[in-house]
Amino acid sequence: VAQQLVHERAAWHAERGRLVRIIRQRPDFVVSLQLAGIAYGQDWRALERCALSEGYRRAERYQRHNARTNDASGSLGPFQFLRSTWLTTPFARLDWSRQDVQAHAAAWMWRAGRRGEWMGRGC
Repeated sequence: VAQQLVHERAAWHAERGRLVRIIRQRPDFVVSLQLAGIAYGQDWRALERCALSEGYRRAERYQRHNARTNDASGSLGPFQFLRSTWLTTPFARLDWSRQDVQAHAAAWMWRAGRRGEWMGRGC
């Protein structure tokens, strides 16, 4: 049993490393969601559903920036973060228009019990 757990852990680390290499080369949003899900113990498909109902569009998934904005509220990106909300995350010093960074910030917020801060159907 212990050896099987060691093998599963090694496989998990290998998969995580593979995904990190992919995202460094081409930050696909789905891969970003998968990495965020792994890092923060969240379902990446639920994160994607939330982003789809907020501001993300699949046609833009390979763009490094997905700076779709809602001028009325001042929200930005696939998860439509408000600046004031963004500043409450550990990612506040990073570029908040980057979809890969927003995926991690959203997953972190969900783990911290802040999932209810989105109003989209998938959230």
